[in-house]
Amino acid sequence: MQVTVERIFNSTQENLFGMWTRPEMISTWMGVKCGIDPKVGGFLKIDFGEKELTTGTFKELVPFEKVSFTWNSYNNDEPTGETLVTVTFNSVASNKTKMKLYTLDLKPSSPVVNTMRDGLTIFPGGRKNLPSKNSSKTINKTSINPSEETLDRIFFALSDRNRRKILKSISKSESTVGELAEKLGISLPGTLKHLGILKDAKLVDLEKNGRVRSCTFNPKGFNSAMTYIEEYQIFWTDKFDQIEKLLADSNIGTNHR
Repeated sequence: MQVTVERIFNSTQENLFGMWTRPEMISTWMGVKCGIDPKVGGFLKIDFGEKELTTGTFKELVPFEKVSFTWNSYNNDEPTGETLVTVTFNSVASNKTKMKLYTLDLKPSSPVVNTMRDGLTIFPGGRKNLPSKNSSKTINKTSINPSEETLDRIFFALSDRNRRKILKSISKSESTVGELAEKLGISLPGTLKHLGILKDAKLVDLEKNGRVRSCTFNPKGFNSAMTYIEEYQIFWTDKFDQIEKLLADSNIGTNHR
């Protein structure tokens, strides 16, 4: 699942490009110590404190148009994933620029592969750096409900194409195991194995009536995953807010729509 944030600023492409290529600017709107060498192959290092660190490499720099870099996140020296972050800048009118950020998981820490075509991003700084919906302040990671084990089970279940097909099928109507196997062209043992993984992730419910096993879709099972993704959407939205504030404090108008 790709995380995307975009906004139109009353600012130039050059000014917004500078927000991502000038160390003092990144340090200011990110709110942490940062070091960068903004050139293709150059380094990026962001220290979130408490042994949470992000390093990366600039992959693409098109002046005033595009910045792309990797973020390798570490917690207590343990890698927690590698993400490709891309930011584009497109002029939409005089002194108006649309800035768009999108992410792609390159090396997730858990077995999440091509879930809905794109990876889920593991963001630097851990969840403690995620702001709440109604505040620009950060929230403590102990307030986050989904456990790592729960998220691992959900995204592992979603990482397989056949399991996604099963979910799509039973989200429309209840099916028996035999009906699913026949419809999807999967062996009965294979179908049962997939359903066991989905049940373990609480994405499906199984019920046995005599010799017939029926399976139904459990939409509540996705709540933890959606909360997790939403928090990282909020993380980057907050950073856009900080960039906007920094531009405004620098006497550059940045109202957006």
